[in-house]
Amino acid sequence: MNIIGIEMETSAIFTIANLQGKHVAAIHVVSDNPLVGKSLVEPFSPEDRNRKEEATKLLQEVILRIAAEI
Repeated sequence: MNIIGIEMETSAIFTIANLQGKHVAAIHVVSDNPLVGKSLVEPFSPEDRNRKEEATKLLQEVILRIAAEI
């Protein structure tokens, strides 16, 4: 899928949760795309804005579904 990710904290959280016998979940948000030089600090194109709005709606739905199962 040509996905490149840089993430440094979640593995530690998952390791500690596992050692403590706790359940844990992570939701990651993409902030930058270094391959095309895009960053959240730059203005969004209309296409990027639409993608962000759709992703926000989907994320809200996922969070609500997870919360309903707890």
